[in-house]
Amino acid sequence: MSLCLVFTAGEGVTGAVIRAGTWSRAAHVGGLLDDGLVLDATPSAGVALHPGIAGRVVGLFAVGCPPETERAAIAWARRQIGKPYDWTAIAGFFVRRDWHDPAAWFCMELWLAAFEAAGWPLLQLRHLNRGSPRDGLLSPRLRELPVTEGLRLQLAMSL
Repeated sequence: MSLCLVFTAGEGVTGAVIRAGTWSRAAHVGGLLDDGLVLDATPSAGVALHPGIAGRVVGLFAVGCPPETERAAIAWARRQIGKPYDWTAIAGFFVRRDWHDPAAWFCMELWLAAFEAAGWPLLQLRHLNRGSPRDGLLSPRLRELPVTEGLRLQLAMSL
C-alpha cells in the first residue's frame, strides 16, 4: 500500500472546535505510511511519527500522484518531524494568517505543504488563510478508499 491520508473526527474539545469551525466531519489528518506508522501534527507531539491515529476514522484517501512525487512529499514531511503544532491554525478558521509558515504545522497544512513542495498541490490554497481537514476532503486529487473494520482497529489499538 502506498501513502494514504487518514481523516478522523479528532478528539475532545479541540476536535469539536475544528469540526464546528470548518463545518466538517473531519478534524484531523495523518499520513499512513508503508511501514504502518502515521506521520502527522498533533497538539501533544507536534510533527511526529505515531503507531496509530487519534479519533474515529471518517475517511481514507489515496493521493493520485506518480510514485516519485509521493516519495518526495513523504521525504519533505519527514523533514518536518520535531516541529511544533501550529495553534494559530485554529485561529485561521476565523482570521487571516499565512498557513505556509514553516516554523510549525497544523495536521492538514503539513500534507498540503508536502505535496505542494513535491510539485503536486492538493488544492490551490496559496491565497487562502488556512488548510483545514475539510479543505483536504474537497481536493480533486484525493480518491476515497474503503475503510475496513480491521484498519480502524489497527489504527486505534496501536496507540
